Amino acid sequence: MMRTNTINKPNDPCVPNPPNDTVQSLKWAPSQQGLLCAGSWNGSTSIWEVNSTGQSIAKLQITQSDPVLSVSWKSDCTSVFIGGTDNQVKIWDINSNQVRTVGTHQAPVREVLWCESINHLITGSWDGSVCFWDLRSPNPTANVQLGSRVFGMSLKYPLMVAILSDKKHAVWNLQYLQSGNTKPEIVPELNVKVQFKCVDCYSDGSGFAIGLIEGRCAMKKVNPSTFRTENDFTFKCHRDNSSQSAYSVNCISFNQTHGTFATGGSDSSVIFWDRFAKQCLKTFTGLDGPVTAVDFKQDGSLFAYATGYDWAKGSDFASSVPTKISYRMAFDDSKPKSQYK
Repeated sequence: MMRTNTINKPNDPCVPNPPNDTVQSLKWAPSQQGLLCAGSWNGSTSIWEVNSTGQSIAKLQITQSDPVLSVSWKSDCTSVFIGGTDNQVKIWDINSNQVRTVGTHQAPVREVLWCESINHLITGSWDGSVCFWDLRSPNPTANVQLGSRVFGMSLKYPLMVAILSDKKHAVWNLQYLQSGNTKPEIVPELNVKVQFKCVDCYSDGSGFAIGLIEGRCAMKKVNPSTFRTENDFTFKCHRDNSSQSAYSVNCISFNQTHGTFATGGSDSSVIFWDRFAKQCLKTFTGLDGPVTAVDFKQDGSLFAYATGYDWAKGSDFASSVPTKISYRMAFDDSKPKSQYK
């Protein structure tokens, strides 16, 4: 995609008292409230509020002994679901500040997703399974074995997709869940030679984007009749053309209002993209470190991004990059240029 309109070292506000280790998951609450939740490798799950004047205050925080890999809001914003390396799936009631365990996996929980349409929590794990949970029961209503580790998941009902460690992706039509059909369509990526890093569904549920570790995104369409995956297009991003270096696409988030999307990379940059016109909308470079998590607010008005160490160089460099969570007004910057939306 063509890149233009670059801002170097944007002077964006940061939340107070960020975690002191990598932020792996960052999620705005699905409401008009400016509540932002982050899960970190230091074991903390934190919530801030960004008010109408753009100021942020720390609201709540809980800490566990093991890293947090994923957080997800319940639709009514009363609870946050948490998954991490302790293999447990937890729910945090933010009104009572109480945490209880929903269930467990046999390995770290890489992703937690709440689906209001089927009233289920869905979790993906490095144990190679995706589980569906009714919060009233300690056992999953379904346990789908995928045969390889889950590296990421996303859903836009009825579409749900998981990316796997063996360079395959699994696609579900969640409308079939009530009839007991939890089997996904598993698709190998024959032309991909490198590891998948992240995934997010298109805002209209017609497909999804996969980020790769070698500075590339693969865009996929889903046939609405068969739910079979078709190639949309691929493009290079987060690359240094002068040195021929390619950097990992660590995170992707689609703007639910505009249908555009953002990528965050190991090159310490965030890029807004128009998938309809296949071009860059805006690039933010020179950030304080690799971008480890990004998220658009539901109405597209705000965009949050976390910078910090992304572990690309191993544990020896872990203390070299401070962790920050920044945010900016994004409604105009993320508007599509095209008329195809």
